[in-house]
Amino acid sequence: LRRTKKQKTALDDELTDSKAELRQLKTSYNKLVEDTADHTAKYQNLNTLHEATVKELGEKKAMIVQKDEELAIGREKIDDLELARRQLHNTIMELKGNIRVFCRVRPLLESEIPKDDSAFVPPISVPSDSLNKDVKVLQSAVDVFGKKVANNQQFSFDHVFDDKAQQSDIFEEVRMLVQSALDGYHVCIFAYGQTGSGKTFTMEGSPDSEATMGVIPRTVFQIFDSA
Repeated sequence: LRRTKKQKTALDDELTDSKAELRQLKTSYNKLVEDTADHTAKYQNLNTLHEATVKELGEKKAMIVQKDEELAIGREKIDDLELARRQLHNTIMELKGNIRVFCRVRPLLESEIPKDDSAFVPPISVPSDSLNKDVKVLQSAVDVFGKKVANNQQFSFDHVFDDKAQQSDIFEEVRMLVQSALDGYHVCIFAYGQTGSGKTFTMEGSPDSEATMGVIPRTVFQIFDSA
């Protein structure tokens, strides 16, 4: 009987342990069920997000294709407009004249101005009514009687710059020729005149400031700005 009681006690203890283990397993099972539900919800959310992302990606791809087509059409229009601009620009240059001659009157030096003559008149002037196209040269000659007489002359050019013209004024007249060169047309600009007439200053200028830069450095800047 004592042995049977011991066996019963052992079985009771084992049953108690089994019940405790079962409760622990149930708790673990319930936790696994909750975790599974959480993971299922997260999976569904991720799947929904994935589907939305795929849909948005498809819309973006379609938009990119549409924009590429619009960009291609825009580039064709730009090319057509650029061709038309070049043709119109070249037509303007031809209307102005394929060969043009400008004249620039430099300021007189102090040594060229008489200090004791208040009525001194510059020998070269630009008539106000000539629309900057004529230059007047005051000269004198000796007639057959040996008498000194006036022998004034007037010359016409495509444009005349008076002694107050700035370097920027000169370049504005040749800027479009630089654009013609960038468009692929042959262009030549050169300065002609006697020593001391201002050729180097007009073409090269002075590096002291931007205002005194000549045609050449201004042309280089325009080329790089257009590139």
